[in-house]
Amino acid sequence: MKKQFMTPRKLAGPLLALVSLLHSALTLSQAIPKPDAAFKTSLKLENIDQETYRESVDGKEQKVTGRDEKSVQPQWVLWADKNIPGNNGVYY
Repeated sequence: MKKQFMTPRKLAGPLLALVSLLHSALTLSQAIPKPDAAFKTSLKLENIDQETYRESVDGKEQKVTGRDEKSVQPQWVLWADKNIPGNNGVYY
């Protein structure tokens, strides 16, 4: 019995399908972000300048005033790498 080999023409279809499948798999695996990526921030807490955090009241810039020490700090409304923000009516 004579062995039959696949001719290049017969081999092209399955080979193209395989290459296309591999390309799709590699592309999709890189495009899907990890689940925790949405909660990571590039803002470092030590890079926030406490002295430049101001508010504008009646057209005048002044230091932020609040009921407690925590609510007058910029990290109260900004999510940084070491804190979770809160909000008690601070507009930004």
